[in-house]
Formats: sequence, C-alpha cells, structure tokens
Amino acid sequence: MSPAGDPLTAPPAADRPTVPGVSSTGMHVPDRHLRADLHMGADHSVITVVGELDSSSVEKFRDAVRRALIGGTRILVVDLGPITFLGSAGLAALMWTDKIGRRVDTSVRFVCPPENRLVSRPIELTGLAAYLALFPTQVDAAQWRLPHDGQV
Repeated sequence: MSPAGDPLTAPPAADRPTVPGVSSTGMHVPDRHLRADLHMGADHSVITVVGELDSSSVEKFRDAVRRALIGGTRILVVDLGPITFLGSAGLAALMWTDKIGRRVDTSVRFVCPPENRLVSRPIELTGLAAYLALFPTQVDAAQWRLPHDGQV
C-alpha cells in the first residue's frame, strides 16, 4: 500500500489543500465545534475529545490519532467524557482507532464516563462496549496493566 493510501501515514487533513467549509469530496461541511486536544506524555498520550464527533468532524479526530501514533506512543488514552454528540461516523472512528492501535502495537484505551449517556449509550447499544477497552477515568485508563505485564 502506498504511503498516501495508508491511513496511518497519510498526510493529516490539515496538510491537504482545503477550501473552508468544503470537505475533500466537495460536500459542504457545517462548522461542528470539535476539539481533539493531544497531550503526549512520557509514558502515555491523551487525546481529549470535546464537542460533536460525527461525519463532519471525524477527520479532525483521526488527525489527532495519527499524530499520537506517529509520535510513537505505546499507550493512547482517548477521553470521550467531554463529547456532546456521538454519531455513527464517530463510532466507526473509535473502532478505526482501536484497529490502527493494534496494528502498530499501541494499547488504545477509551475513557467513557458512565454519567455521560450521550457517549456511553451509543457504545452500549451498538455492542462496541464488548470490543473497546473502556474506563471511567483517565487515571484508570492510564494505570491499567495487562496481566502479562507483571502488574494487575
């Protein structure tokens, strides 16, 4: 697969020529307030997703994931707590994040506070809760170790 076709090494959307308000397919993209703040630490990285994660904002989220994984993080914590809407494209992006993380040997962990039903409910209803590593807080997600790590 060529680097341009590889979802991990493809240039982030911010590096591609764009027209404000128009997607790469030429469709109008409404201004959805989404921030995907990336903090890269010594032992893990955190992406805090704030706002609406749907078809019009999913590329901004994917760009943050790419930056974290290309940066070489071994543990990626994705905090979904501040999300105000989680659409089907957002759910697909969570699965993509988990899949890409496995491909590059990065443990991806999602913070899904049970009190934020705008996030936890779609994840439960679609069955994704059985596949994604979900934690109630960033601290829980960052500190969790696999049994073969010698820690529980």
